[in-house]
Amino acid sequence: MTARSVGVVLALGATLATAPPASGAESSIGVGLALSSDLPDPVSGDYARFGPGPSLQIPVRVGLAPAANVRATVRADLGTGSDRVTWEQSAGGETHRFYDDDHFAALVAAGATVGPELVFPTSGAVKPTLGAEVGVAWVGTYHALSGPTAILVDPSQNDVNSEGNIDPYSSQAVFLTDVHGGILTEGTVGFFAELGYSMAYLGASELKKTPPALKAQREAYGWNAARVGVGVLFAL
Repeated sequence: MTARSVGVVLALGATLATAPPASGAESSIGVGLALSSDLPDPVSGDYARFGPGPSLQIPVRVGLAPAANVRATVRADLGTGSDRVTWEQSAGGETHRFYDDDHFAALVAAGATVGPELVFPTSGAVKPTLGAEVGVAWVGTYHALSGPTAILVDPSQNDVNSEGNIDPYSSQAVFLTDVHGGILTEGTVGFFAELGYSMAYLGASELKKTPPALKAQREAYGWNAARVGVGVLFAL
């Protein structure tokens, strides 16, 4: 979570705390589909990038005032690309740490966030929105390893002849922040469109289903997913 993200959440929270009474506030649940793509960042370097890929958003808005909501979002993302895996191996009588960036990797993420959202009053049916959320997510990073990285596929844990076999992967829980802005219409059934940006830091993690002696791991990267999407809203 960045200091800027925390500042946005606190500023919007202060605005909500001083919002007028909840007369006219609307609550809703929605479902939206988006296209997201991982943006460059210093942690990922030039070796870890995922997307573009699909993103599912299920926002629940609780109206506190005509211009203020608390929004909770259940979300899921899928991205394909590349990352870096490292392992230890003996060469020339010495132990060295090797790495590989040239392999297929897939990111699967599921999470939930909550935070304040402003709804700007307008004379028309379409209302601009701006919000920020914080929460947690589970992220699995899956790999298809062959060639030099085939050494990481432990034959005692991987049945390479099975179509259901999953090559070495990492699994971890992370903090997730999100900022978003867009437009929505209110009513019994409404619509929304938004731009969003989700951020999470994934530290180096054990690469599961690999030979223990190799001490294999997936190196750290940043998940910085910019998205654009649309969806439908149902009044509660």
